[in-house]
Parts: sequence; C-alpha cells; structure tokens
Amino acid sequence: MAIDVEKTLSYYETNDFSHDCKCSFCEFFRTYFKEDFSSLHTYLLSLGIDSRKFFELALPYLDEEKDLVYPFVQYIVFTKGAKDFKEVFAGLDLYASENHPPTDIKEDHLVLEFGPIKFSKAQVGADLYRDLEED
Repeated sequence: MAIDVEKTLSYYETNDFSHDCKCSFCEFFRTYFKEDFSSLHTYLLSLGIDSRKFFELALPYLDEEKDLVYPFVQYIVFTKGAKDFKEVFAGLDLYASENHPPTDIKEDHLVLEFGPIKFSKAQVGADLYRDLEED
C-alpha cells in the first residue's frame, strides 16, 4: 500500500490543530515523544506525520514500575488507494486501525495506530502523577 506522503504532510501543515486537547497527559506526550522516541518520530516524519498532532491518544496509566504508559496513539495518513498498513518499527506494531472515531475525511486515508508508548517514571512530574490519581 502506498502512503501519499505529500498529502499527509499538507494535512498536518495546513489544518488547524488549535482545538487539540490541552490536558496534562496530551501536553506531556507532545513535549516528550519527539526526544524520547526520536527514531520513531523521524520515521513518522518520513510518512508526512507531525507526531505532536495525533488524531487520538489513549489515556495513560502507571505500570508496576510507575512508568507512564499510553496504550496507543493514532494518526491520520493519506493513501493512494488501498487502506491496509502493517509494519514493525522499533519493536512496535504500526497498523491501520479499524477502531477510531469518524475522521470526516473524504479522500483515501487510514488511521495509523501503534503502542504502547512508555515513558520512564523519572520524567513524570508530581503534577502528572496527581492528575492520574484524580482520574
């Protein structure tokens, strides 16, 4: 299946993402994903994806080691025809998700999903821990 990199890139450059969630979990992901998962971030860029502008991000939880785990993240990707996608990168399965909210996009596209994404407890501040305990 062919990814339409130019159309995907244009989508992320021209759409207004100012309505995106500003909760502490989303802001943490936007801030730390690029530096902690730089090779995955670079791979997403090669597909035209801006990793800060996710379509959906699952609420995180703390695992047994108190690391912060996001079960999955989803991104919009434009395609040239078929909507199947499955690759393994950096030990993560990346695939076309069938479970996501409506995108309201008419052109050929898919919702790319992967996870879990795990951040070390050393990065998670007290405010974020407090927010997790409140949920």
